[in-house]
Amino acid sequence: ARLLVVGDGPLRRYYERRAGTLLNKQIFFEGQANGNRPEYFATSQVFCYPATKASFGITLLEAMAANTPVVAADNIGFKGVVQTGVNGCLARQGDPDDLARALVTVLPDRALSQRMVENGRRMVERYSWPRVTDEILAYYNDIFLAKKGERFI
Repeated sequence: ARLLVVGDGPLRRYYERRAGTLLNKQIFFEGQANGNRPEYFATSQVFCYPATKASFGITLLEAMAANTPVVAADNIGFKGVVQTGVNGCLARQGDPDDLARALVTVLPDRALSQRMVENGRRMVERYSWPRVTDEILAYYNDIFLAKKGERFI
């Protein structure tokens, strides 16, 4: 197994030291990868995002769009995007053992991973720009009709 840690932060050196002899052999710290994120998602067997705070799971949707199963922390922002066992898996926030259990459940189970990928793609479609744009315009039309008696567009 290989672990790619993508992103950066003030604790990177600490975690690199914690990796010990596995550093640059099985554990790799990639640093910032904003432009390459789709490539990382597409080449991963699972995307793990244990963030404890998130306003919304846009990064989870990006992984789903790349056909990658998702394991994430059970935070308020991710609960609206991931349904455990359906399109991903949520682990108890701040519980590394539960996160590990989720990963070892998803990684070897090809059928589960494939089901999560297929359902993840359907979730992504709900947030596509054409659909979101249509919903926003419909909302504006409702407001204009109620306030001015005419359509927005």
